[in-house]
Amino acid sequence: RFSFDQLMGAAVLVFLAYALITALRTHLADRLAHRMIFDIRRDLFQHIQKLPLDFYHAKQTGAISSRLVSDVSQAQNFFGLAGTNFFMDFTSLLTITCVVSYLNWKLALVTYSTLPIYLFLQRRLSRRMRLNSREARRRMEILEGGIHESIAGISEIKSFTHEGEQSRRFGDRCWSYLLSAYENVRTNATSLGTTALLTRVPAVLVIWIGGHFVVQGQITVGALMAFYAYLEMVYNPLTRLSELNIQLANSRAAIDRLFEFFDLATETGTDGQGPPLTVRAGGIRFQGVTFGYLPGQPVLKGITLEVKPGSRVALVGASGAGKSTLVKLLVRFHDSWEGAISIDSQDIHGVNLQSLRSQVGYVQQDPVLFSGSVEDNIRVGKPGADQGEIVRAAERANALEFIRQLPNGFQTEIGERGVKLSGGQ
Repeated sequence: RFSFDQLMGAAVLVFLAYALITALRTHLADRLAHRMIFDIRRDLFQHIQKLPLDFYHAKQTGAISSRLVSDVSQAQNFFGLAGTNFFMDFTSLLTITCVVSYLNWKLALVTYSTLPIYLFLQRRLSRRMRLNSREARRRMEILEGGIHESIAGISEIKSFTHEGEQSRRFGDRCWSYLLSAYENVRTNATSLGTTALLTRVPAVLVIWIGGHFVVQGQITVGALMAFYAYLEMVYNPLTRLSELNIQLANSRAAIDRLFEFFDLATETGTDGQGPPLTVRAGGIRFQGVTFGYLPGQPVLKGITLEVKPGSRVALVGASGAGKSTLVKLLVRFHDSWEGAISIDSQDIHGVNLQSLRSQVGYVQQDPVLFSGSVEDNIRVGKPGADQGEIVRAAERANALEFIRQLPNGFQTEIGERGVKLSGGQ
């Protein structure tokens, strides 16, 4: 026999062990969730960089950022405590079901009399919550895309005194998202409300029918009270499962949106695919090239052009004639519909993209500078360049003189898109 003090001491040890296990479970689940989200976000970013330019032309920059930040964060709930709590509550429910069935199988049937209705409604509502969440996230994507555009074009907005119109558009997007969020709230409230009803009605039925069993002498009052005490252990997991169902529906909607991007095909020649391009002399040939940005509307049609090694060629034509497009085809920002493009008799369509683009110098019409220093931006073309190579590159670009006049020379921070530099610089 154990003394009262020994039993109380054992109870304290049990609760301490429970607290430690709970802390360990939470710690491990959160670490696992954060690690999985890190991998998903990294892999998604790498995948997005390999998508063709047509993808970026069809999507707002803010909308793409929304998938990488907001959707990935929302998906974390699926891998975190929501997943582990679902397992714990489901296991607890199975265990207590065996206990109440052992105590009185007739009252156990009464206890679970509303379970089929509960499962049916949760299944229906889960699908609706998932669809509502997808729509809400789509509208949030539009909202974030608009914010990015407004900030990126703030100089134009101010010059055209367009602040009022931009505020109105932003308000409309916020209102659209709010309506979608309200729809989600209504569905969530319906789920929790029906769960509350379906988990409380059986408790009344147990007392009612159990009371008749006591009067008939089938069970004792003590047995009925003991059975009733277990009911909270049955219904609390069901209530938490309903709440988890809401979180999981939102997370699954975010995961669906992530895999919409993962399922997109990358550019041909990425991931080391195709043989490397070997440039010997640098002769370029376009043979019967046809291409357009919209189906059935070619910008270039049957273009045949040969550029001899070491020669200089100027393309002259009206705006929109396809001069820039021709150069973009050379670096395979787009693939031609018909014809072939070759460098030193090597068809560029089948070669490794990195080897192609690393050997073609391409100055775009709208140069883009990244946040960081002058030196960081020069190193974009050659990450491993030493200081001497950086200085020589600046000198050949006729930029060395003004760079040395900057407050910190090559270490001067130029801001996003080079906003701290003048247009000429």
